[in-house]
Amino acid sequence: MIRYQFLFALNEVFYLRFQANNDTFYAVVQYVGPSENAAKYKYNIVFVNSDNTQGVAVMHLTRSFGENSDDIFKSGNCGKLHYDVVRRLGTKEGDLKFKIEILRGGE
Repeated sequence: MIRYQFLFALNEVFYLRFQANNDTFYAVVQYVGPSENAAKYKYNIVFVNSDNTQGVAVMHLTRSFGENSDDIFKSGNCGKLHYDVVRRLGTKEGDLKFKIEILRGGE
């Protein structure tokens, strides 16, 4: 499973990517712009179940859009959850509810 979308925040463009491999669920936000600016931003993603009674949050610095996402996942410089957690939070249809916030101040 791979899901992705472009996001617009703080007058900048970001790329959100979710990917599940084996028993691990990954989430990364990449900054679309000069690579040296990627560390100026961070993201917070909160995953919650459908009735908002359980959840988990991950926060990381954004990565450069020029970086290979598989390399980011291998390095662990991203959101990384055991897939059992994701399954527990997801709906019967397999949807996962989340809220994302992109913030300045990564440096």
